[in-house]
Formats: sequence, C-alpha cells, structure tokens
Amino acid sequence: MNDHMLKRDPWMCGSTITIADYFASGILSLGELIGCGFADWPNVDAWYKRLQALPNWRQANAGLYAWASGTKGPEYMRA
Repeated sequence: MNDHMLKRDPWMCGSTITIADYFASGILSLGELIGCGFADWPNVDAWYKRLQALPNWRQANAGLYAWASGTKGPEYMRA
C-alpha cells in the first residue's frame, strides 16, 4: 500500500475514495486495539488520517473506539 497504491494518489484506487479504502481501513483500524501506528509507512499514515477526518468516521467506528478503550493498559507485542 505505502509504496505502490498510495504513493501517487490520495486513495487506494486513485483520486476518489472507494469501497477499497473503507475495506482496508476496517482491517488496519484493528491495530488501534493494540496501539499500532503507521509512522513507518508515511503514505499509509496520511491516508488513514484522511479517513479519520471524514465527517462520519467517529460515528461509524464508535464500536471500535469503545473496544479499543477497553484494551488500553496492557502492553502488546507489535511487529
């Protein structure tokens, strides 16, 4: 994703957000449960921040954030 899909374009399939962006964000957002970040992949990080800035992101992901707040505290192994 970082070096090919998001290197030139703001969204996974070009200049317009598609279902591919929503699908991939659902998978990557699970990393928030254990404190993963995307700083090592700047294009992915910028893309994920664009998604998080969408007007309905917080509301649509309320369940994820509630779950993530319940997992805070223990240290998880991250690769």
